[in-house]
Amino acid sequence: MDLAILRRIPLRGFRGIIVAWVLLAGCEKHSALYCEKHPSDTVNCPPADSGAGTCSGNAQCMTPTPICELGSHTCVECLAPTDCTSLTAPLCANDHACHGCSNHTECLSAACLPDGSCALEADVAYVTSNGNDNGTCDRAAPCRTIGYAIGTLQPVVKLVGGGMITENVSISSGIVTILADPGIKLTESSNNPELSVSGSARVEVSGLDITNNGGNACVTLANTATLTLSRLRVSGCSGSGISTTGGSLTVSRATVQMNSGGGIRIANGGTFDITNTFIVKNGNSGSGTTAGATLVCASGPCRFEFNTVADNVARMGVAGVACDFTFQAPNNIITHNVIGSGTGTEADTLGACTYPTSAIQADPSPLKLTTDFHISAGSSAIDQALTASPVDVDRDGDHRPQGAAKDQGADELQ
Repeated sequence: MDLAILRRIPLRGFRGIIVAWVLLAGCEKHSALYCEKHPSDTVNCPPADSGAGTCSGNAQCMTPTPICELGSHTCVECLAPTDCTSLTAPLCANDHACHGCSNHTECLSAACLPDGSCALEADVAYVTSNGNDNGTCDRAAPCRTIGYAIGTLQPVVKLVGGGMITENVSISSGIVTILADPGIKLTESSNNPELSVSGSARVEVSGLDITNNGGNACVTLANTATLTLSRLRVSGCSGSGISTTGGSLTVSRATVQMNSGGGIRIANGGTFDITNTFIVKNGNSGSGTTAGATLVCASGPCRFEFNTVADNVARMGVAGVACDFTFQAPNNIITHNVIGSGTGTEADTLGACTYPTSAIQADPSPLKLTTDFHISAGSSAIDQALTASPVDVDRDGDHRPQGAAKDQGADELQ
């Protein structure tokens, strides 16, 4: 501005010009354009409001949501996979939260472990039905048999591709996790079990379909071994689907069905933890004395919760659940199990077990079970699993409860 003009401006007007200039400068610093380019300037560019969760930079965020997502000005857990440092929650999802993997395709190694972590490819021995048993069973050159892969001493064995693997897998030592892509079946044409775990072995199997072409039980457990079975199916066995004579057995989110010698047989000691499992259509009206589940617990702890035991058939004895020790088995459905070749049905339980807040009934119609034994709308099992339990998912991995309380049996209605 020309100095001569300034001299003609009264003092009051001159002060007004200075104030207006300062205000304009301040407005510029608070403008959207300035703040978008200077998100770390929290002095001149505070959050849009003082409410919780608003931010304009990472400095305003803290654990467990340490990162500012500038599009929404909210503090989030992650923006990229590198922000997720937990082994059991390695994936950054669309909600900007770290999650565990739920299927193998989410992992670079194509191996999603049951705890939600992704296995490192260097820790995996890969198996396919048309592979070759040589080398280290790496992803580029997978081997053909599970036994050979276990011999590489890798902590994880991953069955890839599809089809059927015919093999008797016997493990008596070591620690191994066996994973399978959807649709892969393990079978055995002789009278040996498809999977036999004994000695001091610690084995976890997830995602595999175990079926039988020969005889006897499909899965056996003995000695002091530990066996964990999850998200799998055991079916078509001439003997029991799962049979133990010791060790520690865990079965969760599984289906044990259509096994002529019965579903699950726990005998001669050992412990068990069986949850969220369909034990259905097992047994034979012409033979067998227990069709659904036989439970014997050595010294505990033992658990039988949120299972559906239905449509099992035995020639005599018990078609549903038999146990010879005192313990509580809450929140189950046990229904429509048959003794002999007659048309009469009953829940059919025997022994010292009690079943708090369970549906133990001959007539399945109030339960409204579907053909695959999930419950449907209007089921009498809805919100009736009232015995406190830490089980917080169902057979399909859906969260419990969905309503006012948890639902009885292996399925929580969505």
